[in-house]
Amino acid sequence: NSSSHEYLEFEGGVNFGDFIIKWLTFWVAYSHLIPISLYVALEILKIGQAVLIHFDAEMYYLPLDKRATARTSDLIEELGQVEFVFSDKTGTLT
Repeated sequence: NSSSHEYLEFEGGVNFGDFIIKWLTFWVAYSHLIPISLYVALEILKIGQAVLIHFDAEMYYLPLDKRATARTSDLIEELGQVEFVFSDKTGTLT
C-alpha cells in the first residue's frame, strides 16, 4: 500500500540512460574491491604449491640429501620472473 508509505512511490519511468549511468557508477565504485575469500583461496593455493615444490623428486639434491625448500608463499610468482641466474666464484646465486 503506497498511500501510507510515501517513500515507496515511484514517479516517472526508467529509461535506458539512467540505467547505464547507475550501472557505471556501481561498477566504478565497487571495481576495486576484492573479496576476502579470494585472498584466502590464493594463499591456500600458494601453500599447496610450496608443498609440491618440497616433495618434487627432480628438485632433490642427492649429495647433500636435501629437498627444495620454499621459505615464502610468493616463491612461485618470483620464480616466474627470473630471466638470468648469476653466480660468483663462491657459488652465491644472485
